[in-house]
Amino acid sequence: MQQLQRLTTEYVETEDRVRLSGACEDGALVQLWLTRRLADRLLPLLLNWLGQQAGEGAHAEVMQEFAQQAAREALAPLPSVRAQDDSSMLVQAVDVTTGDNALGLAFKAGGPSDEAGYRIGFEAQALRQWLGILHDQYRKAEWPVDAWPSWITSAGQPASAGVPLH
Repeated sequence: MQQLQRLTTEYVETEDRVRLSGACEDGALVQLWLTRRLADRLLPLLLNWLGQQAGEGAHAEVMQEFAQQAAREALAPLPSVRAQDDSSMLVQAVDVTTGDNALGLAFKAGGPSDEAGYRIGFEAQALRQWLGILHDQYRKAEWPVDAWPSWITSAGQPASAGVPLH
C-alpha cells in the first residue's frame, strides 16, 4: 500500500463524486474517487475520533468549534496536486485505524480485504483541516450536510456572514 503525502480534494460535477488527487512518497500521482455514499459512511468515524480527542463536558461543543476554526485559519495554501486520468481508482472501501494522536485512512479499490491501495495519516489538526475542505465540497455539490456537526458548519462561515457591518 502506497503512502500519500498530500491530497487535493475537489468535487467534480460531471462525476458527481469527490476526487482526491494524491501525491505519493515516490512522486507518483493518483486520483481516488470517493462517492457520496462512502463519504457519508466515513464521516461519523472521523467525527467520533475528533470528539474523543476533544474530550467531553459542558463546553465540548465550544472547544470543538474553536479547534476547528483554529485549524481552518492555520491551513496554508499549497499548489494543487494534479494527477492524470490514467492513474484513477474508484474507492470501494476505506479502512480507518485510530491511535491516541493520529488517525489513518487506507483507500482500497477491491473492498475491505484488498491489500493494494493508498493510505494517509492525519493528526487532529490536519484531519480538521481536511474535514473543513470536504465540508466545503459537500456544499459545492449541494449534497445534504445534515450529518455535519455545527462546530464544522459554523467554523467554515465568517462570523459576520449575512450581517451588515457598519
